[in-house]
Amino acid sequence: MVVKICAQGLENAVAGSELLVASTDEDIEELKVKVQDSFTSILSTFEKQPEGVYVKASSLGSLEALLSFLNEQRIPVFDVGIGDVHTHDVRKALLVKEKRHKEYALVLAFDVKVSAEARVQADNEGLPIFTADIIYHLFDQFTEHMAKIMASEKPMTLPNDIAAPTTMKKQKMNLYMRREAWLR
Repeated sequence: MVVKICAQGLENAVAGSELLVASTDEDIEELKVKVQDSFTSILSTFEKQPEGVYVKASSLGSLEALLSFLNEQRIPVFDVGIGDVHTHDVRKALLVKEKRHKEYALVLAFDVKVSAEARVQADNEGLPIFTADIIYHLFDQFTEHMAKIMASEKPMTLPNDIAAPTTMKKQKMNLYMRREAWLR
């Protein structure tokens, strides 16, 4: 069930958080602590990775479900956010592009809108933004993206006249190398 609420100060509210009613000022302080505890408990198991995808979700519940799913699939997460995707989110996701695993420089947007400015900036920077209302569809888009990257990477080949590196264990005997073969 969806309920829309109009009130002052809602820009500071977190989408998807519980709706609690306070009758006295003391109740307000207690409820603030309760809401803060529930928010930290959701993200307490989440650990940001130095390289990973940037995740946006519509609510705390959606974010928790998506993080749980990504954790099960062993997809690293760089950072998270709640709400629509804006240009500052694109800039944040672009930080991963400067690191070693550039394939994770992307935004997974679950059940949120992408602003036109963010879409233009992402397109100009070559940053993919995947959007879906169903987690599995988002995962399918991510998997397809990773498959394209893996297919485009050329396997490293050595020229025929260079020997590949080898691990050897030296025993009590001495080893001598001639042109073609190892001798004892």
